[in-house]
Amino acid sequence: MFSTTKQKGFTLLEILVAIAISSIIIIGLFDIFKNVIDTRTYAFKHTSSTQIVSKTISLMDRDIRCKIGSFSLSNAFGVKKLTFKTTDSLKFAGSVPVTVSYYIKSKGNKRYLVREETNESAGVDMSIYLTDMFKKIDFKFYSKGDWVDSVSDIIRIYLFANNSKKYVFTVRGMM
Repeated sequence: MFSTTKQKGFTLLEILVAIAISSIIIIGLFDIFKNVIDTRTYAFKHTSSTQIVSKTISLMDRDIRCKIGSFSLSNAFGVKKLTFKTTDSLKFAGSVPVTVSYYIKSKGNKRYLVREETNESAGVDMSIYLTDMFKKIDFKFYSKGDWVDSVSDIIRIYLFANNSKKYVFTVRGMM
């Protein structure tokens, strides 16, 4: 017996059109999701590098503000090194005077900003590789209205980042 009622369901053409529309929507959502992930990654990296720079400058600033005596500047084998005594010891929690040096050191194919702390009486040396964000460091001192290489109590530090940014800050050390 034949039925004259119309069968319910979708034709092959209707299913293919639905799949095509669904694919377009899914591709659009994937692109939006990828953009959100990329933006989040960029923001995280930018915030992270800003925090590293801020903490590095803060540490150097605190060391210099707690300086005892005068700065010593050396340049051996093209490596500029700033050395001074400070009461801001990381190893001894600020309880004893230590000698601190800042310089850029190559290790492997990277360059690191290094903070070296030495206490002669305790016989303790401590080197901290602060960050690999900087490729160069430079120091200038304020004297008679100009920034020069001869040592004084007011220092300007130039940190040259790998991404071509330059960070400059000025600190006055104690006498």
